[in-house]
Amino acid sequence: MKNLTKLVLISVFALSLTGCFGETTDTGGTIGTAAPGKILYETNDFAVEIPDDWEIVESGDFTYNVPSDTIVAFRNNIKSEIFTANVNVSKVLISEEDLSAEDFAKSSKSKVKNSLLSFKEFEGSGVGGTILIGDIEVATHYLAFQGKKDSPDPIVNFGQLYTVYNGIGYTITGSHLPEEDETIVNYVDQMLNSFALN
Repeated sequence: MKNLTKLVLISVFALSLTGCFGETTDTGGTIGTAAPGKILYETNDFAVEIPDDWEIVESGDFTYNVPSDTIVAFRNNIKSEIFTANVNVSKVLISEEDLSAEDFAKSSKSKVKNSLLSFKEFEGSGVGGTILIGDIEVATHYLAFQGKKDSPDPIVNFGQLYTVYNGIGYTITGSHLPEEDETIVNYVDQMLNSFALN
């Protein structure tokens, strides 16, 4: 939980998917079937496809120092003493009606850059895209970087997807160690790419 807390203190992302729904979780999310080896986690706001053996940590299970805008986190079932790969989702109310996903990402990047040591942005970061909500295209913005919260902490790679819809800013953050197994890195990327707004 210590490593998850450090991740969540940094911030959170969005894309598109479908599936069948079933069991309700404590915070109103439902767990349904998806592609083989995956489950679909869905709330009234969003859905994301995750590996079926990853842990779901909902807001009621967070420690006191996890920001209140974090909704849920998905954590690798293979725990590491150094840092466990994970993905989390947060949402905040946006006071500016016409704030773009790019501006939301730039504002968030500034905060993250000031809160991390050894911050380094990766090539390919700063890319815009879209997700569909029904027939409506909603803009997204992607950032990729690395850094660490405190000097004794390991360097961690982050991918963050941002989108703004109906006055709410969503951030989906995936994080893993730079030397993480390629399969786990692919899982993290797939979760970011599967994020959809409802």
